[in-house]
Amino acid sequence: LNERYLEYIRPNNLKKAVAIADDKILTKKILSKANIPVPKKIGVIRSADELEKYNFEELPISFVLKPVHGVRGGGVEIFYNRDKNGQWIKADGSRHDVDDIKIHCRDIIDGKYSLNNEPDTILIEERVRPHKIFRYHTFKGTPDVRIIVFNKIPVMGMLRLPTKKSGGKANLDQGAIGAGIDMAVGKTTHAISGKAGYIDLIPEYRIPVSGLRIPFWDRILRYSIEASIV
Repeated sequence: LNERYLEYIRPNNLKKAVAIADDKILTKKILSKANIPVPKKIGVIRSADELEKYNFEELPISFVLKPVHGVRGGGVEIFYNRDKNGQWIKADGSRHDVDDIKIHCRDIIDGKYSLNNEPDTILIEERVRPHKIFRYHTFKGTPDVRIIVFNKIPVMGMLRLPTKKSGGKANLDQGAIGAGIDMAVGKTTHAISGKAGYIDLIPEYRIPVSGLRIPFWDRILRYSIEASIV
C-alpha cells in the first residue's frame, strides 16, 4: 500500500486530478459523462438547512450515505433494509430512525469525517448488490476492485472484501480484506485482513481467499484505463 502510493500515485498524478478524486460528486459526474458506470445518485445535502428540509421518508429501503470528502471509509453508512416500524437496518442488525440518521448527517456536515475537518456535503446513493460469485467471500457488503493504471496500462490491483469486522464496508482501515490480483487472469492471490497481516481463509466462512476469479475482468480493466484518461 505504501509502495503504490510513493511509487505511482503521488509522483504521477496532477493536483487537479487528485482534487477530482477527492470529491465523490465530481468524480461521479466526470465518469458518467465518459459513459463509465457509477452508482445512481439519490440525493445530495449541502447544509444544515437542506438537511432539515430533506424528506428521508422518500428514501428507498436500501441505500448508502457518505461524506463527499471523507477518507478511509469514515462516515460511510450502509443501510440494507427497512423494518415494519420504518427503521433502517445496518449490517450489524442495528436499527435507525430518521432522527438517528440526521444526527450522523450533522456530523458529516460539520466536517467530522472530511479532509482537514472542513465542512462537508452528504451524498446519498444506491447500494450496489454484489455478484453471486462473492456469496461466501463477503459479509453483507459489496466487494470492489482497486486498479493502479500507469501510462494507460493496469499494473497492479486489489480486491477488497467486506467483513463482519468492517461492518460490511470494503475499507481496509475498517477491517476489510485486501486480496492481491493476478493481473493477467483476474484471479486473487495473497490477502491481508485490515492492515494486520496475511490471511489464507475468509474469517466468516473459512474458505480460501486465493483462487477467486473476478467476473467481468476484461471490462474492469477497460473501465480502469478509460477512467485514468477522462
